[in-house]
Amino acid sequence: MRQIEQDARRAFLNNKEFKCSNTKVRIFDGKPHLYLHDNLIAKRDENNELLIRHCGWETPTTMSRLNSLPGVAIRSYKGSFILNELGYMKDEWYNIDKL
Repeated sequence: MRQIEQDARRAFLNNKEFKCSNTKVRIFDGKPHLYLHDNLIAKRDENNELLIRHCGWETPTTMSRLNSLPGVAIRSYKGSFILNELGYMKDEWYNIDKL
């Protein structure tokens, strides 16, 4: 895991603001939101459940940032993301805590 991912993960898990290069964590209503290139790719909802999405960017960087979060296991096959062996990801929110 890269240093930027370690720092972003730590900030996300501890509800702390973070910004470095193309990655940032913002806190809204006491809940962390993870951004990559200003696209919201992960957040905690009102029930404190972890939600993720790729925002249409199935890139190695997006996959790496998401995989740094607990419970997320994304791999790429022929340019498409496969989430936790459940199948191909669409551009929608996935609740990691309910998988």
